[in-house]
Amino acid sequence: MTLSVGWEEWVSLPDLGIPAIRAKVDTGAQTSSIHAFSIHPFEQDGKDRVRFGLHPVVERSDIELYCEADLVGQRAITSSNGETELRYIITSNLSVGGQVWPIELSLANRETMAYRMLLGRRALEAGVLVDVTRSCIHGEPDLQVYDDLPHARAAKRTLAIALLASDPDSSLALRLTEAAKARGHVVHILDVHHCHLAIENGRTSLYQGDTLLPPVDAVLPCLRPVGKESGLAFLRALEVEGVHALNSPAALMAVWDRLFMCQRLAQRGVRQPRTGYAANPDSNRHMIERIGGAPLALRFAGNGHRRGMVVTDSDELAQSVLGAFHGLDAQVLVQHYIVNPRRRIVRCLMAGRRVLCALYVGTENHKISSPVVKSARPTREERRLASRAMAALNLQMGVVDLVTDANGPMVVDVEPLFDPELFESASGEDVASGLIAHLEERTGRKIAIPR
Repeated sequence: MTLSVGWEEWVSLPDLGIPAIRAKVDTGAQTSSIHAFSIHPFEQDGKDRVRFGLHPVVERSDIELYCEADLVGQRAITSSNGETELRYIITSNLSVGGQVWPIELSLANRETMAYRMLLGRRALEAGVLVDVTRSCIHGEPDLQVYDDLPHARAAKRTLAIALLASDPDSSLALRLTEAAKARGHVVHILDVHHCHLAIENGRTSLYQGDTLLPPVDAVLPCLRPVGKESGLAFLRALEVEGVHALNSPAALMAVWDRLFMCQRLAQRGVRQPRTGYAANPDSNRHMIERIGGAPLALRFAGNGHRRGMVVTDSDELAQSVLGAFHGLDAQVLVQHYIVNPRRRIVRCLMAGRRVLCALYVGTENHKISSPVVKSARPTREERRLASRAMAALNLQMGVVDLVTDANGPMVVDVEPLFDPELFESASGEDVASGLIAHLEERTGRKIAIPR
């Protein structure tokens, strides 16, 4: 077989009942992959099979298919960003340009990707030539082909949601549960302190007490950094089974490690205060001089302390405090403290890259107790900066704190947990419902709010 394809092509997968899906041809990837959510392996007539959901057309989130295929097994796949994950592998015939041949596909959530399918090298070994100067050589389909498919439907169904919480009685967990149920979804509340895992026969099962968690479509993590190991273990277990996590384990780890968070923000060009870190007290003076000296904010970098901060007005005091912290084996970041007679923080509550609502948090004379809080309207520059911070950390739910100096806004903190009642009382917005609506969009299932 000799077939030429462009760097992107519309293809079909007849074994899966997919008449048209646009695929990016990537010779740098070994294994092909296809978008999948709600991945549920099962056994039928003694054979391992898998069922999964799919949104085949990026521009048409209302088109939702459910496919079944023989399960080849699971394989560790390394993505283009260097992250390795265990994925289910299936086989299907691929049809393009009048030619049909079998390929292997890994199942991965590609909801945020520009292409719902990736064609790797193995799929091209049967005599396929890639013309990188052309796209869609074999034409574009009429997407009305989906209108008559019996297994294609508008995605307006109830979600089964697992709410994984360090504290199920927290205001965030309670409001998200309330909002999800009000929108017609089923919520399974999981207390990480009463959960356990069972890994057997290639499956990972999550239990609360002696109750097995039934198949779920999505997970809302409300986890604290203190004792994070168990919460992340349970969250990873759900992710491995194909459940969509609103905040992934990798994103939470990036935020909880403050030094790593600052490095990720810097890598993406997100403006933040001058920041320093020294592993040895002997290096503190040089580090403080490098970032410009007092006033300085000393912030805990890890060990579960997320909001702790000490503000010093002199370099000598900062070195003294750092020396004491080094004696406690505590990692501390040093940041330039923005002095402003009317210092205020704009706190943006984010749903993905969108600002749901924002607050002004006013402080005076470096005091952060009992701040004045009121609703805010962030500037376009502030919105863009908050959006870029969420993108850099790959967060879908969280709060971005911004402070402004003479050169404009900068990011001073990012948190995945927050008090929704504070935002709702100050802004009058139903932020919990806004976050559930964002989850619906992320899973491709938009439902009408019951009247």
